[in-house]
Amino acid sequence: HAPSVWETLLAEWDSVEVDGMTALFREVPYRGFVGVVRTDEGLFGVSGAPDQDALMARLEAFEN
Repeated sequence: HAPSVWETLLAEWDSVEVDGMTALFREVPYRGFVGVVRTDEGLFGVSGAPDQDALMARLEAFEN
């Protein structure tokens, strides 16, 4: 089967567990951190976070 978007990102990006939720993230030079979470409704992401803590705070808004 063809890998899903989540599977592709999981293989290439860093991951961290936050409150039982897996978040995938990476740092983009001069742009900050970008991250993605998977929920029952689909994939949601944010960009432009100045640091990993700010990124995780933004991603937590998508928790189920």
